[in-house]
Amino acid sequence: MPVLTAILSAALLAQASASPTPRAEPVPAQSAPLTLTMRFAGREGERPIPFEVAKGVVVFKVKIAGRDVWAGLDNGAQGSLIDQTFAKEAGLRIGPPEGDIVTLTGSVPKRRVSNVPLSIPGAFEAEVPALAAMDLSAVSKIVGKKIDFVFGADFFNITTVMVDASRGMMRIGPRGSARLPPTIPVFTVVGEQPHIEATINGE
Repeated sequence: MPVLTAILSAALLAQASASPTPRAEPVPAQSAPLTLTMRFAGREGERPIPFEVAKGVVVFKVKIAGRDVWAGLDNGAQGSLIDQTFAKEAGLRIGPPEGDIVTLTGSVPKRRVSNVPLSIPGAFEAEVPALAAMDLSAVSKIVGKKIDFVFGADFFNITTVMVDASRGMMRIGPRGSARLPPTIPVFTVVGEQPHIEATINGE
């Protein structure tokens, strides 16, 4: 399980234990595939995106509703998330509770934030029709930075994310845009818990 997914699960458990009663029909912590128009920076505007590693979580800056915020990178989170308090402060439209966000450890009410202007300088601009919102304060406390957005698997499904860990830089482009040299092997990631096959000492 990715580090941030584990932190989210712990945060959900803490919040669920404080809730008066669970909802009758919780919904999974996932969302439908994103359908949005993304304006990628292209060759002229594309540039590396600096990132940091905070408590094992890759964090980087994004711009939401004109505000610079910290985002966490987590391909284990099926749907991207926005902090509910931040969304309210930014003047975004927040809907009523729509079921629960559920993980293996707990659940909390989920709200929908509509028409979210999102951009990552050097990568893309977009207006996301809808994002799930929850209280990310517990995640921020554990990571040590105020996390207002989680870049989840729904965005990974429509982009290419290339991470250069040695330089602390990454690039985000259109899906299928990465062209690796033939000397670099490509591995197929399989399973519900993504993994690859490896041979160690002949086994």
